Amino acid sequence: VVDASFFDDAVFIGDSVSLRLNYYCQSHSGVLGKAQFLTSGSMGSGNALEKISESSVHPVYQGEKMLIEDGVKASGAKKVFIMLGMNELGWVYESEYAKGYARIIDVIQSTHPDAEIYVQSIIPVSKWLNNNPEANRGYNTMANVIRLQKALVEMVNSKEGVHYVNLPPSMEDNEGYLFSDATEDGL
Repeated sequence: VVDASFFDDAVFIGDSVSLRLNYYCQSHSGVLGKAQFLTSGSMGSGNALEKISESSVHPVYQGEKMLIEDGVKASGAKKVFIMLGMNELGWVYESEYAKGYARIIDVIQSTHPDAEIYVQSIIPVSKWLNNNPEANRGYNTMANVIRLQKALVEMVNSKEGVHYVNLPPSMEDNEGYLFSDATEDGL
């Protein structure tokens, strides 16, 4: 356990899960110190490094769409926390997910070699969502979370100086599902 000030020089990069964390931090001042956020609702490992366009999915920093490396630079962060994966649960090839994620890490390491990088696990889905094929659309399932999580852990283990943060133990019920009261949509 760390003090909230640990996050004073941190930036969180991620999809809608991190976006919601940002909203939570805005309404609960100081919970993650002075952490900053580079988030976009549909960002994933496959589209995070695309060129910026009107329709591209890029993180927003202080109201401006930015490339990840530019956002990290603008934030002045020394610690980079990355959480991507919910948008990839339907991908057939977990190897492509891991390759895309590795490219993001490579870009950050090449442009910010002194930054500490923390890759956060994919969070579980709720039991309701997992067991509801109409709602989970056949892919927002624990089986896919576990499948991508395995590829993510293997990728992180192959990277020098990258830390893995396993979030589920603090977010799951006794069956391994996301706490039902932690979500409205099961994600």
